[in-house]
Amino acid sequence: MAAAPYTLDWTFGRVVGVVSLGVALAALGIALLRRPRGLEPLLVATVLSPFLYAASTYTYYVAEPRYLVFMAPLPALFVARLLTRPAVAAVVLAAAVGFSVYGLSRIDEQGAFVPLAAKEVRMPPDIGPLIRFLETHRATRVLADYWVAYRLSFESRERIIATSTGFVRYQPHDRLVRRSAYPSRVFVAGQVKELLARAELLPRGYRRYVVDGFVAYIHDRSPG
Repeated sequence: MAAAPYTLDWTFGRVVGVVSLGVALAALGIALLRRPRGLEPLLVATVLSPFLYAASTYTYYVAEPRYLVFMAPLPALFVARLLTRPAVAAVVLAAAVGFSVYGLSRIDEQGAFVPLAAKEVRMPPDIGPLIRFLETHRATRVLADYWVAYRLSFESRERIIATSTGFVRYQPHDRLVRRSAYPSRVFVAGQVKELLARAELLPRGYRRYVVDGFVAYIHDRSPG
């Protein structure tokens, strides 16, 4: 965890981060030159992994490290090769736990690792009442924030099809919602964008409903 997600700030400071990265690259270079017996498959996988990673269409998003998860076993296996003594293994394990706890605390301090819909206000943890409300009003096509939209689709088992007003993950659902003449709109109560949308939606025939921490807009003529 050299850099914190989203902010990309060095977890332990720039100097420590750059030195650690340099040591890791130097160790890899030495291993490639010496090719210790039994490490050949691991070295090949390590050399190829950046190119395989770059082949993914998601690599443009560098601020979040979850797309690097498949590479995590490689450095872990390299370190594990050195842990032949129980005492050394215990020290390394303790250090790993300490580093992880500290890194997570840095992420929490920065406040950047927060769902987009919850940055302004806290999103209600239970979305069930909203799902029941939308189903009662036959509002099955919904536009909402990323973090609300995909929860609606997933937790309703796609009885409600929702798509994001921002980053879209599933184009077929997005097209389905946007083909609707009057898709419903959902916001977390208290969001500034809901206040801005209100002036646009109400004159167009939408009704505003407050539902357990959410605000739903459903059209008079064609709900859903």
